[in-house]
Amino acid sequence: MGTQVGNDTWVRRCRRIGRFSVIGERCRIGAAYGADTGELPVCAMIRSRQGWWGDAVRTEHPVLSEKRPPTVIGNDVWIGDGAVILEGVTVGDGAVIAPLALVAASVPEGALVCGNPGHIAGYRYEKAFPWWNYGSALLEKTDFSVLSGREDFFRNAAEMARHQAPVPLERTGFLLSHRQGICSVWRTGAEGKKLCYQIPCQ
Repeated sequence: MGTQVGNDTWVRRCRRIGRFSVIGERCRIGAAYGADTGELPVCAMIRSRQGWWGDAVRTEHPVLSEKRPPTVIGNDVWIGDGAVILEGVTVGDGAVIAPLALVAASVPEGALVCGNPGHIAGYRYEKAFPWWNYGSALLEKTDFSVLSGREDFFRNAAEMARHQAPVPLERTGFLLSHRQGICSVWRTGAEGKKLCYQIPCQ
């Protein structure tokens, strides 16, 4: 609901991207990184079970048997162009990640993170009001073109919170298929599968 993802950004092993978040261009969400492998080589034939050599991998080694948690991006998160969020990181609600930041550790709610390695430079607020739970109807009620738009927004949010239950989170996803020179993009959700785009491709 309302989340934007920029061009040339990829996302891998991400459990959830929250509502009304903005991810810039050329970002890497859930980027892999080399753990402390000690004496182990880093080549795929040693560390991965994906190839024909998979049955020979030493999965009993503590580094190889370690399962990293998926990446989680919260609600109302802004991620600047070129930022890298490593796999297993949780970015809390309302956080801001500066362009080109490398985020290797989980980010608290409302934190401002910048630099390489990423560090907390400040906070947007002490405690966020979860306005994102009330859907796009809240945004439609607010005129942001006037000076009082911000105050009206939070006043409307508080009013909705008193009289309306939060909008349930809709589980959606996307599927890609390639057949006879056509790449199809499908949106999946509670109502089934819906075709979004078809693109000619080799």
